[in-house]
Amino acid sequence: MEAPPVQYIRTSDGFDIAYTVSGSGLPFVFVPNQISHAILGWQMPGLDEWLPALTERFRLIRYDSRGMGMSTRGLPPDHKFEDYQTDLEAVIERLRLDRFIVCGQGSGTQTAIRYAVRHPERVTALVLIGSVSIRGIRAGELLFRDLPSEDWDQFLDFAARGVAQAPEDVPRCVELLRHSVNPEDWLHRGRTVMDVEELVAGLHVPTLILHLRELISIPVEVSMELAKVVKGQLVIIDGQGTMGNAGQGIRAIDAFVSDLDGTHEASDAQANVDRLSARELDVLRLVAAGRSNLQIAEALVISPNTVGRHVSNIFDKIGAANRAEAATYALRQGLA
Repeated sequence: MEAPPVQYIRTSDGFDIAYTVSGSGLPFVFVPNQISHAILGWQMPGLDEWLPALTERFRLIRYDSRGMGMSTRGLPPDHKFEDYQTDLEAVIERLRLDRFIVCGQGSGTQTAIRYAVRHPERVTALVLIGSVSIRGIRAGELLFRDLPSEDWDQFLDFAARGVAQAPEDVPRCVELLRHSVNPEDWLHRGRTVMDVEELVAGLHVPTLILHLRELISIPVEVSMELAKVVKGQLVIIDGQGTMGNAGQGIRAIDAFVSDLDGTHEASDAQANVDRLSARELDVLRLVAAGRSNLQIAEALVISPNTVGRHVSNIFDKIGAANRAEAATYALRQGLA
């Protein structure tokens, strides 16, 4: 599948953020890892299987944070991890998203968690993939300072081996990574960490955690603990690299979203019940029993015109087009 066209939004602090939109349906906002490229990411081994599958199911929104990919390069000396929150919020506001799934991958999981905690009214669900760590763990100096500053090519080879799904993918990954980040921005990024451990207790949106079975940088116990704290679902999938087995991951997301839809339907239906007044509930029960407006008026000792107004209001509140749909609704909600 070809990459969708790139668009740009400028953040409040002056960075141009590249983003793409593909597919249709429920928005699925993909928060990037430390290395990202809006176009070349569609060719990255492993990711090239995930992105078309997500596009088939959602309105997939991807973007490059500042200092990576097709977004503004040249991070300032005072760059901090929280700046990535500004990038995410800029894309969401540009697209005027109301309700959506936020997906964080690798280090992007921390940005995704922070946004979901701050904006639960907008986040339908949270999906976390790969290296899920709630603590601001700084990688070793070898990875963030020594090797990148002394031998950039060797560093890219080292990084590519962590991204590649198979040894034969390494040369291709090296070239894709070379276009996705430069040494200066990588070194700036390496001096920043973000800790969301204290925020997690305030995370109250449905959460799916996909942990990679072969992942060694973050033990499975960390993902298990996170799943317990947020009362989320944990699924362990095969594979290495940053995303793991696409087939298993997509199936887990499908099941998660399917359960989510059922939960939302039940929640919406209950919300509609809560909007009905006591008198409207009485009228609805009698409608479900097959009574006419005149019979309902006699039973409740009110005028037929008043019954007609109640019936019209009930239809509006529960989304029913006629008495048969209203009766079916009442039966499903245990009101008849």
